Amino acid sequence: CRYSPTVRRGKVSIDVRPGEQFALAVAATPSNYTPQEFRPGFAVKRRYPYSIADVGALPTAPQWRVAVPTVPGAPHANGGGFVAKSAKVAATAYVAKGAQVLDGAQVTERARICGQAIVRQSAKVGGDALVSGLARVGERARVDGSAHVGGYAKLSGKAVLTGRAQLLEYATLDGEGTVSGDVMIRGFGEVHLSPTTEVTGTAMFAEDLEVHFAGCKTPSFDRGLFYGYLNADLLKKPQEVTDNRGLYAHWKFEPTHAPIVRDLVGDADGQLVNVATQMDSENPVTPNLKGRDMTKAFARDGTVSYLLPCRGGCEVGGHVLSAGNLGFEASVMIPSQTLARTGKLLSADAPGVSLTFSVKGDDVWLQLSSARSKSSTIRAKVSLPAGRWFRLGFTIKEGESAIFVDGRKIAAEKVTLPLNFLFADTQAPNPASAPRVLIGAGFPGYIAEVKVTHTGELPGFDAIPKGSK
Repeated sequence: CRYSPTVRRGKVSIDVRPGEQFALAVAATPSNYTPQEFRPGFAVKRRYPYSIADVGALPTAPQWRVAVPTVPGAPHANGGGFVAKSAKVAATAYVAKGAQVLDGAQVTERARICGQAIVRQSAKVGGDALVSGLARVGERARVDGSAHVGGYAKLSGKAVLTGRAQLLEYATLDGEGTVSGDVMIRGFGEVHLSPTTEVTGTAMFAEDLEVHFAGCKTPSFDRGLFYGYLNADLLKKPQEVTDNRGLYAHWKFEPTHAPIVRDLVGDADGQLVNVATQMDSENPVTPNLKGRDMTKAFARDGTVSYLLPCRGGCEVGGHVLSAGNLGFEASVMIPSQTLARTGKLLSADAPGVSLTFSVKGDDVWLQLSSARSKSSTIRAKVSLPAGRWFRLGFTIKEGESAIFVDGRKIAAEKVTLPLNFLFADTQAPNPASAPRVLIGAGFPGYIAEVKVTHTGELPGFDAIPKGSK
């Protein structure tokens, strides 16, 4: 390897020989070093955001191009994905075109293998389980119930993922043991299970992970926020293992960290973006932050800071909506003088799939649409409060979607396809990167804060702001 000098600012150059590849390494670090405790607390150790623009450079080939299988096999009748002759896939299961089931793997019942996911070796996927994106399930691992392995995640060993548990992003799970309930494991790193301990309930694993359950005497962890390095000794008394009530993300809209919007629960930070007229590949939402003071997207009313209407939106990671059950609620105010009471509070798009939660006059709409499956629409006709703060949200839980105003259910409808199934079936070239999620893209009122749960419960707020405009 050859290296250029390391610089903080200014120009640096290196001669690149014909046909040679080169890489850029970025150390996004603070100007001043501040020592932290070994375990500073979940989400206390912050990342430092940066942006990069390339001119005249060609990226390497996309890593999500999956090799064509060379073993004997055929497309599955339900979905067209490749099934090796040595594997077993039930007629009721779904294997999407681009996905693969190899070796002696088994896919049974109503399980779905989507995107460019691969199930191989002696792995088993059954029930209503989902494997999506570029996920890998192998060795003697098992996925059942309504569990989900997605993103670039890997499940192996004799690990069992069941219930509504999720393994997402770049996380890996192995060993011998069970993860169930509404557990979410995401981020970067590894979780190594032990047969003496079950992980269940609303426990959440994120950030940089290296978790070893070997030797742990606690029979069950059913709550808490797990991060960083944990072994049997540290698992005895981590302060973070407390009840987080299934709360997944919480954003307050204040300009301190603009254009970053901090997540107060974990590391699901968002970024303020300019909003195009439509949110699709033809006319995308783009950051476009150069030369713009993003703090001007905010205002304050007494002690309450909020995002101004129609000034932009907050883009957050697609994993925010990667759940079979979902609760979403915002603290909002629509000014009395507002004439155009139309806009989206939440929107998520991937090729062929979308979810929107919007206001259209005196109607509140929750719409889930897919080119490949049955769409669902709920419309609630209600006179929304004007000139005061109120709660506006929805839940998708146990086959029902519902809309709420100030915690009161005003409309409900049956949902035929779980939300994570909906986005797993996207036609995006890289299914692990979908969907794109925006909060407040053109919403006609102020937004003070937003919460999301992955248990399907309505999150609520400690206090609703007072005052009016």
